Amino acid sequence: MTVHLHVDPDTARDPSMLAQHFRRTSLPISEWAGCTVFLFPELERDGQPIFLDERVRAFYRQMCQQVPFLLYFLDPGAGNGTLLSVLCAFAPDELIVQRGGTVAVEPDERLSDLFARLVADAAAYGARLGDDWRAFIDELGLPEDFRDAALRLCEPRLG
Repeated sequence: MTVHLHVDPDTARDPSMLAQHFRRTSLPISEWAGCTVFLFPELERDGQPIFLDERVRAFYRQMCQQVPFLLYFLDPGAGNGTLLSVLCAFAPDELIVQRGGTVAVEPDERLSDLFARLVADAAAYGARLGDDWRAFIDELGLPEDFRDAALRLCEPRLG
């Protein structure tokens, strides 16, 4: 199951109300774990990947700041670009590369550390809910260096 959440331009500008839903402890939202995809139909433009739009990047930055465990909810499937959207949100422009119609991020140490912390926060959140935090990290399908960094951050916290 995939949960598609359509984000209008006003919510993209100020996602605080949406962030509240993810921070609530009532757990119907736990059904959204690992399957949430944000869509921005009103912000899409032909020829530009949506995760390069500054409003979308700002949305993900704000959501991750307000909901540090946001990655717990996002669908990690490569086809929907949610993890790439988070990377693009925090990456300086010079680390984002477009090649042949695709977008890639060449992370520096700061971005790698930040992303590892986001993964570790999501894993810790899942562990509090009773999920296997190691399996969560493995299911993200991260490059080995990101995966290893997140595991190193989690080990002392979650054992």
